Amino acid sequence: MNYNEHQRKNFKAIGQQHTIWLMNAKDLKNSADVLLERIHEVNRRISEHEPVDLIEDTGVFKVYMLLAGLSLENVIKGLIISRNPTIVTDEEVKFSGSGHKLIELFRLVNISLNNDEIKFLELIEEFIMWAGRYSLPKKSQYFQNRKSPNIPMIGIPRDSDMFNNLFSRIVEEY
Repeated sequence: MNYNEHQRKNFKAIGQQHTIWLMNAKDLKNSADVLLERIHEVNRRISEHEPVDLIEDTGVFKVYMLLAGLSLENVIKGLIISRNPTIVTDEEVKFSGSGHKLIELFRLVNISLNNDEIKFLELIEEFIMWAGRYSLPKKSQYFQNRKSPNIPMIGIPRDSDMFNNLFSRIVEEY
């Protein structure tokens, strides 16, 4: 077996281990939780009329939402793989649809969502796609129709509660 064949077999073996996806999701969630503590501290300072650095302090929110979204994406993909490991071949991981569309991924595993959860997932998808990484999306239509707030940190703690609830619901399915 040559090196490339060995790497393809490793790719498949690693990809089919749903627990690896879960561990990666938990790593991302733990990192998001660290940032959430900072967000709570900034919110406390704002409520007590203490000075904050709007650029530095509010930028943490974007990264929190990105990590929260990537965490949900990883945990639900792990669940999908646990139910059907054959979607991982030695060449690729074949998720149907867009890999970042969380609502589609939830539907693939038959986890029902209420309207608030759907709105939250639409928002967090935006952070995965562009708002957590860039100042602007590739196309102005996505910017004009954005769900993300002009003023960061508006939805915390409601968003963090929604994230934690959805994450726990997926983990319970493992």
